[in-house]
Amino acid sequence: MTLEIDYEAMVLHAGHVGTSASDVSLAAQAAATVSDDAFGVLCSFIPPILNSFWPTNLSAIQDASSDLSDIEATLKKVVADLQAEDGGVKKAADDLRSALP
Repeated sequence: MTLEIDYEAMVLHAGHVGTSASDVSLAAQAAATVSDDAFGVLCSFIPPILNSFWPTNLSAIQDASSDLSDIEATLKKVVADLQAEDGGVKKAADDLRSALP
């Protein structure tokens, strides 16, 4: 049984996750810069009870950005680790093959 891993696809996916992290980070920065006055004018239809959740929501957005960045880094590390392991296995197989009569 052979397991083939598309390292390029994994790195590409990690890049997409990183782009999402950047986008979420930008959203968090934008949300953090909204003043109470602007927020009040734009979202006057939102009941005041929901406004109390704003700090929690902002924190969740910031956490999501950080988590996505961590996932990107982990994916890239997994690819590097798998490639290194594959290289080691290939070398061992080549050494064994060359040692056989």
